[in-house]
Amino acid sequence: MITGYRRCLPALRTTLRTLAAALLLITVSLAVSALTASPALANNGATLLFGDDPALVWAEWEMIRNGETPATAIYPISQAELTSRYGYSLSPNYPGYGLTEDQTPQAPPPAANRFGFTLRPVGGAYGLTMATPFNRMDDTFQPVANTMYWSMPPWVEVYDELTVGDWLYLKINVDMRFDAGKIAQNSGSIFPVYLLESSTPREGFITAGNGHFSLTAGRLQSGIGYGYFGNTVLNGKANYLDQIQFTASSDKFKFFYLYGTSFPWLTPEEKTIQQTPWEFSPEHDQYSDPYKTFTYHRLEYRPFPWLLVGAAEGNMLGGVKPDLQCLLPFNVWHNTYAYGYKNVMGSVDVSAVPFKGLHLFGEFMLDDYRLPREGGSQKPNAFAWQLGARYILPVGGDNWRHMIGLEYTHVDPWTYNHFYPYQMFYQRQPYSSSIRDWYMDFCMGYTYGPDLDHYGVYYRTLSKAGVQASLSYFHMIQGEVELGACNDPDCTDATPHPWYSHNDDLQPVDGHIGTVEIYNTVSLDLLWPVWRSFSVIASGSYSHVQNYSHIAGETGNLYTALIGLQYRF
Repeated sequence: MITGYRRCLPALRTTLRTLAAALLLITVSLAVSALTASPALANNGATLLFGDDPALVWAEWEMIRNGETPATAIYPISQAELTSRYGYSLSPNYPGYGLTEDQTPQAPPPAANRFGFTLRPVGGAYGLTMATPFNRMDDTFQPVANTMYWSMPPWVEVYDELTVGDWLYLKINVDMRFDAGKIAQNSGSIFPVYLLESSTPREGFITAGNGHFSLTAGRLQSGIGYGYFGNTVLNGKANYLDQIQFTASSDKFKFFYLYGTSFPWLTPEEKTIQQTPWEFSPEHDQYSDPYKTFTYHRLEYRPFPWLLVGAAEGNMLGGVKPDLQCLLPFNVWHNTYAYGYKNVMGSVDVSAVPFKGLHLFGEFMLDDYRLPREGGSQKPNAFAWQLGARYILPVGGDNWRHMIGLEYTHVDPWTYNHFYPYQMFYQRQPYSSSIRDWYMDFCMGYTYGPDLDHYGVYYRTLSKAGVQASLSYFHMIQGEVELGACNDPDCTDATPHPWYSHNDDLQPVDGHIGTVEIYNTVSLDLLWPVWRSFSVIASGSYSHVQNYSHIAGETGNLYTALIGLQYRF
């Protein structure tokens, strides 16, 4: 044992020196940034506001109160677009919390940077036990647990922002979270904090533009739709997307384009399937080079202030390098479909405010449609749709807003799914943990994936002083689709093939597949400023699961809970 320890000493010393050098470089960089930062930095017109930003939420609710539909269903938007299309301006020192509306024109400095950090000393508990966490191809995959984990705020965030004039904005955000590996393996307290979770940064981008055009490149969230629990086309609740996107808009039109990539690593079973032709469709070629990319484009039209209609396409490419017909934003990608390396979906949606305070929205997504000439061995119909309503209560005066909402979402069993792993509408992200390194899969469409019926109700409130609170409940029924698992008795290393555990001939089925899980989930979030940069925060979710892990009669309980302080510098 002593001999083995001595052998490890040189490698250990090298590792420690490398870590020390990296920490020194980071410390010096942060110190320089902090010393040169401008506390009065103006958030210029290119600054991005995401779907949960209080300024954007307040502006949307004001439009609904005034009988207008929100100007777009695409997130994020620029601060210049908030002013030009929502009629809402922020004061130049808007810190990202609280609301400081200011209609007075302000000239931003030629160039400036802002350094800051957020510290959250909290206590709490968790219970998200899973055998193989966050693995889409595993039958223990729990998308609800995945979402609950990512809803826990990081315990520390450090960020730096740079602006140039009123047209360019750059941000990098480094955070440390509670170790998903530790949380997924057992239940207990979030203390002690495990510092080896090192998958950051989860946000870093540069963006340029004005009120009618923007171009962004980097790692950030993006989404399409108004759903509180999720949307069927582009998942705004996914951890992040590595992407390049641009938008162009006028008073009545908006065009959106996104190109992104996914971590291309495959498990041995996935690789076997990716390299194997479909035995029931020999004319389909197979491609297995380590590339997985996706593109989205969308056109919105707002003919009246109270009505918005939109149409979108998503294009998943795998096993090959994308060519121009896949990348050009103005192509109709359905018309460029090719066997073996593409999967295309389309959607239409509508948003309306029939009278002041009430917002109605609906979306329909088509992943696949079986033509009459196609046989029973082909992929069956794969649709998804969502209906939602939210009402801004006529109370609160000038400083408070209250909203209640309802949503129903249906996703067919084979929606987002495909015979080949690279063509599935899932994004894979690497994750480094104190337990081990693995990956996480996020559905590109609905938050909780396919084969479900989801019923949700929620309440949200917001104040200009910075108070944010929400309470939600959902009931969800979800079937099982074990995609690509090479566990068919006839599936061996010599004769692998794509196999689906409950519907081998891919015939359409009524309802859900296999043993359904039934979720009843309640969640609470609170942020309440108490003094200067200090706030009280509380967050918690509890989910009771019947037929846990799709085992009849099994019961599971998933929960997270934390309470503490938040300090923003």
